[in-house]
Amino acid sequence: MADQAFEFSAKLEFRPMKDDDVQDLQTYCFSNKTIDEIKEEINQDLDRIEKGEVFRIIADAGGHAIGQVRIERATVQSTVANVGDLYVSGPFRAFGVSAKLIESAVEMANENGIETLEIEVMKSDTAIIEAYRNWGFEERPTITLQKKITAEGSKKVFDVSEDQVVIDEGDGESNLGNNGLEGINATETETIPEDLNAQQELL
Repeated sequence: MADQAFEFSAKLEFRPMKDDDVQDLQTYCFSNKTIDEIKEEINQDLDRIEKGEVFRIIADAGGHAIGQVRIERATVQSTVANVGDLYVSGPFRAFGVSAKLIESAVEMANENGIETLEIEVMKSDTAIIEAYRNWGFEERPTITLQKKITAEGSKKVFDVSEDQVVIDEGDGESNLGNNGLEGINATETETIPEDLNAQQELL
């Protein structure tokens, strides 16, 4: 069959999540999850979204949610927040949607009194680390100490990672349009929650 060229165009906007985004999120971003699983995750966020502790930003292409990013902080007074759950549907990654979602996350954070964004990634995820560097994140050395509590009782395990890296936007300026955000951090560690391992779907 001869080569064929197709032209695709759609209006792309970035907005807060809506209830009716669930189906699109399952179709384009979370095909490994059921509708009910996605609804449960969103429902767990609803109260915290109302309080200003959680923000979900949607990439909308022609009325369809084709990407998302999530910001979470401990309390509404917190000036440090975690950024994660960054997903973009495969066909749209070439259009820089991931970078635009991060830019929107920075703007949302700045508007809500958040001064620092952090993300934890595996040390081996070099592509993700490089992407965040390109988005204005810088590294900062830290050490993680861990104590595992076992069912047997008194057994203690300490895990010290000397190569852990924090990515930090130290001077408060970012080419992502953060408008005065003081810091953007990312921590790289050997042991992170299981859900973070699969959170990033980049360009």
